[in-house]
Amino acid sequence: MQRSEVVTFFVKALAVYVIWYFLYDLWILPDGRVDLWLSEHIVALGGTMLTAMGFEVFAEGRLIGLAGSNMLEIIDGCNGIEVIGLFVGFVVAYPGRNLNRVLFVPIGIFVLYLTNIIRILVLAITQVHAPGIFDITHDYSTTAIFYLVVFGMWVVWVNYGERRFFGGPDDASNGGTLAGGPDDAGADADGTKPGNAGEPALS
Repeated sequence: MQRSEVVTFFVKALAVYVIWYFLYDLWILPDGRVDLWLSEHIVALGGTMLTAMGFEVFAEGRLIGLAGSNMLEIIDGCNGIEVIGLFVGFVVAYPGRNLNRVLFVPIGIFVLYLTNIIRILVLAITQVHAPGIFDITHDYSTTAIFYLVVFGMWVVWVNYGERRFFGGPDDASNGGTLAGGPDDAGADADGTKPGNAGEPALS
């Protein structure tokens, strides 16, 4: 990225962050319906997956856990919606083709959704079979993996966001650099320039 593109990226990223802050913290979170819907779907799918793995499970509303154990409660802020906003904000702010962006954002959201469900399953199993490491697993290990997945998808977007995957030459829509003609300075022989996430435990 050139200096002007870096400045543009940070300005757009800041704008997206501010918009997301006001949208989520001042409207979506106080309203609660989106968080409740997402948490209940995580519990429902997580319960189904644990049952398929042979565990006896309690899963209802925001609560999930193995039979006979304390329940995990998927509270607001632990359902992945804030991290999803962070991921989408980066993809929107960083240069790339609009078609790639439209396809990549839903894929990324789905990956983060599944990652959070796997995180919840690990916590539910750890709470029963390895309670001594539950706290560190909850506070550090699974959270770190969650953010590593986000970082990995950012890397994918940085490397592939501007590529054309459906035929035709690559171009610079949305922040790339157009290939130059054979008369452009620095052009190669073929006419193109080189590219410069008891009482219920909180999850």
